[in-house]
Amino acid sequence: MSFDEDNDGGAYHAQVELRERFYQEKEAKMSLIVRESGGSGGDFAPAPAGAHVARCYRIIDLGTQVKQWQGQERKVKQVLLSWELPDAKIPDGKLAGQPFSISERFTANLSEKSKLRAVLEAWRGRQFTKEELDGFNLENVLGKTCYLNVVHSNNNGKTYANIASIMPVPNGLKPQGQINESVLFSLEKFDLEVFNSLSKNLQETVKKSPEYAKAVATKDRVELSSGDVEELNDDIPF
Repeated sequence: MSFDEDNDGGAYHAQVELRERFYQEKEAKMSLIVRESGGSGGDFAPAPAGAHVARCYRIIDLGTQVKQWQGQERKVKQVLLSWELPDAKIPDGKLAGQPFSISERFTANLSEKSKLRAVLEAWRGRQFTKEELDGFNLENVLGKTCYLNVVHSNNNGKTYANIASIMPVPNGLKPQGQINESVLFSLEKFDLEVFNSLSKNLQETVKKSPEYAKAVATKDRVELSSGDVEELNDDIPF
């Protein structure tokens, strides 16, 4: 199962879009703060199917993207999360010996039916509190480990890897140290060097967002006040 689309109706999507617009216009916040709202293929070998200990090493703010839903266009903020699989190494080619990785795009909100909320709650092993739903910083998951179940699907002769389930790392399993360098890209704290390090495809996706145009057009950067991020609880991974 892929976590790329929300399974809800048109009326719900309309409500989500209105409330997302409200939050966007209310105040400028760091774009990797997600809130409750009302509402890998290509030329690379897919990650192997099965259960893997994984580590989140990359979070990419994609900005507002246009999606098709039942023949209509929707504008939604999206974020891409990537995990490395240290126990599964690429066997050959330029990246031989490096861990396979798997990425998923999410709508960047924590609405009750959002896939991002479902994934994060399954990962951390408990539901979000009301206070956390008012503003959870996705930076908290960078470098954190989890247990992923990867499944394959076929489309037009190509094999794709998808995340079927996610959960905390079972007791007794000791994850390897992180292999890939951590990558964090936020359009509200635009870093040209980090942007240039992204793949051409990701760069082109980000460039389609209005947030990118704003980021490159001004030198002013909005700083996040310390009071907007909840303190972490030692009983959960993030």
